[in-house]
Formats: sequence, structure tokens, C-alpha cells
Amino acid sequence: MFAFGVFWWQNYLVYMWIIFGIQTFTILVSLYQTISNHEKIRKMARFTCPVELRKGGTYVTLSSEELLPGDVIKVPENVLFPCDFILLSGSVIVNEAILTGESIPVMKSSLLNTE
Repeated sequence: MFAFGVFWWQNYLVYMWIIFGIQTFTILVSLYQTISNHEKIRKMARFTCPVELRKGGTYVTLSSEELLPGDVIKVPENVLFPCDFILLSGSVIVNEAILTGESIPVMKSSLLNTE
């Protein structure tokens, strides 16, 4: 704003309008990116998928929103799955980029059988 006043006072109106246009454009692009990023984060937080929950000796399909701590589920192969798990058996390749910043997926293996 100070620059606008100086340019107005010095009668550099063309420069004033050029700077005003560039600043307005920059602010609008920044605002668009911020809103877009917030929307992507909201969509990621609302992501749900069907899971197979073990109840007794059988598996029941339900939404991931309905999971509770301590539930045991079956994770299908080749599926994107947002989770905070303890892997009881098998192995999995995990993309932890959003948490750790690592760009390469990491191989995870199950807990040792302590029974």
C-alpha cells in the first residue's frame, strides 16, 4: 500500500496499476491453492472403504467408519487402505509419505508370534 501512495504521489500511475495487477493476481492464485489444499485434506479425512471385520469365526463386511480399537480385520491385496494397524500376520508395503515425508514405500512385516 505504501508503494501505491508513493507511485500516486510521483504520478507513476502506470507502474501503480501494474503492481496492483500483479499483487492481485498473486493473492488470488495463493487463495485458490489454499482452498484447493484444504478441500483435498477434507476429502482425505473423510475417506472410507469396506473392510472385513472378524466376529467370532466369520468375517462381516462393513464400512471403515464403524471400526473400533481392538477390531481384527482382513486387509485385501492391492487395495489402498488408510489405517493405523498392528499387523498380526503377513507383510505389507506401506506408503508413509504423508507422515514421514519418505517418497519410497516401506515394507512392513507382522509382529512376532508371542503365544
